[in-house]
Amino acid sequence: MRRTPAGARFGTGANLDCPATPLEVRTPNRSPDAQLAHLDAGERDAILLAEELGADQIIIDEIRGRREAERRQLPFTRTLGVLAAAAESGLLDLRSAVDRLRHTNFHIAQNILDRLIEGQP
Repeated sequence: MRRTPAGARFGTGANLDCPATPLEVRTPNRSPDAQLAHLDAGERDAILLAEELGADQIIIDEIRGRREAERRQLPFTRTLGVLAAAAESGLLDLRSAVDRLRHTNFHIAQNILDRLIEGQP
């Protein structure tokens, strides 16, 4: 389980010695600044909340959102990064997770998925 500096708790409970924590849906307290106008609402709110909470890391896949996170010096990962880290920790089977991801509206080049799978034991 991880804690942000603001004290929010995150964890899955799977294969860990602590129970899962409930998901808390939050909206940013601040209004977006003009520099976020080019992002969709999800990316914008993720960046604003990460700044407000002093988050360790945010999950953001869209290139415009990643560029803005970099500009603001916010550590980020992508969905595939979360899946790879979970697989390394023994929380899921990466091949199965990627296969399920392929059947959603998640878009990524096939060669990237193939490289991710090839890099796993």
